[in-house]
Amino acid sequence: MEVPCIVERVTYRSDKFAILACNLDPYSDKYSKGLYTLVKPFIHKKWRSFTVVVDTLEEGENPEGRSYVCVGEFVHDTKRGSQFKASGYYQDVPTNLKTMKLFLKQLPNIKESRANEILSRFTIEEVI
Repeated sequence: MEVPCIVERVTYRSDKFAILACNLDPYSDKYSKGLYTLVKPFIHKKWRSFTVVVDTLEEGENPEGRSYVCVGEFVHDTKRGSQFKASGYYQDVPTNLKTMKLFLKQLPNIKESRANEILSRFTIEEVI
């Protein structure tokens, strides 16, 4: 199963695995209402995020605030509770103007007006 998510924070990182707090990415092309109903029971009510466990993060990689697609399945761990066990992940690349604008606004010093200006001068492929 592929789950599009935005990484809110890295809660734990080691050489063997990393634990991420994520939210669903509603602007991804892989998002659907059916996926939301499947993920909803795993979303923590207080923090409004779900836990994703990945094998490892690249050294120096900071995924916070970025859109990823995690591949794996939801499991219930007796120690850590319900979580998404990802066998792999990749960065979700924007494919339309709306998602590209959201992607640009995640970058430092880029607000709505600058994102609009960039997209008026360049195509999505040129920005990527």
